[in-house]
Amino acid sequence: MKSLRWKITFYTLAIVSIFVIGIAFFIFRWNIFNPLKHAKLSIGGVERKFYFHVPRNLKPMPRLIFVLHGSAMTASQMQLVTGHWFDSLADKNSDAIVVYPQGFKKYWNDCRKSFSAETSKRDLDDVEFFERMIEFFSKEYAVNLARLYVAGFSNGGHMTFRLSQERPDLFRGFAVISANLPIDENNDCANAKKPVSILLINGTADPVNPYLGGKVIVHDGIDRGHVISTQHTMRYYRNLTQCRQFTEEDFPDLEPSDHSSAKAFSYQCPGSSHKIKLIEIQNGGHNIPNPTFFLWPRNIVGNVNEDLNVPAIIFKFFEELK
Repeated sequence: MKSLRWKITFYTLAIVSIFVIGIAFFIFRWNIFNPLKHAKLSIGGVERKFYFHVPRNLKPMPRLIFVLHGSAMTASQMQLVTGHWFDSLADKNSDAIVVYPQGFKKYWNDCRKSFSAETSKRDLDDVEFFERMIEFFSKEYAVNLARLYVAGFSNGGHMTFRLSQERPDLFRGFAVISANLPIDENNDCANAKKPVSILLINGTADPVNPYLGGKVIVHDGIDRGHVISTQHTMRYYRNLTQCRQFTEEDFPDLEPSDHSSAKAFSYQCPGSSHKIKLIEIQNGGHNIPNPTFFLWPRNIVGNVNEDLNVPAIIFKFFEELK
């Protein structure tokens, strides 16, 4: 009798475990058959790591898309919170490699002069890190150097701003989530002031990055100073390309219960191939909306829009850049 009871318990636990693991693989899209590859470089005597997804049957001269994590995050966490969408979209046509670089001690040395993370205190050369990664992928995978892109969230978004200002010649397009440019007094970037194609995605109720500008608040003891508003950030990039007219488009409000909606503003740039676009998420917080990952700590990051697939929007924006 005890043996039968033990067998029933064992098989029940086994079935439940398989079910839970299956659900986890479905939700988080863990790819045990094609896991992330990794490599490392020495930048100024400091070891820097990066992880990357290479689709099977990769086509010649693939595009290269860098996806940058936020403060106190890891590269693998960025893959997770974006729902593995960048990977799965790259797999569709097998024409892009997705790179998840790791910031030094989980932070990027962005443009903010007052940023007190160790990477900024040591003034680590994160721009060189990207230059060297590009050299690596050019040598190992013969990537198309005319089709390089970078997208970043929060601190990673600020690093994206830095690359757009200091190395606009390297990348065809940029995408920034949950970040505004720092005010002039808080900006120590060497700005090339060249036009770029950029997509900015910000929430109007972001508790960390103030949509209307002001002090960035994270409650981790690290100062980040003040930023300008989202509209002034857009104006900066529009002025570089003389983009004035725009079209406005509402995204379908698929989930009214999320108390959030979204609107896109696409700016026309006469005589230029550059594209400038803003997605304003009404009552959106400090997160990356997508239909796969939903475990955001809402008491910290604020409200989560459930209508958008931000990684897919970014991927499409990059694809459309000529």
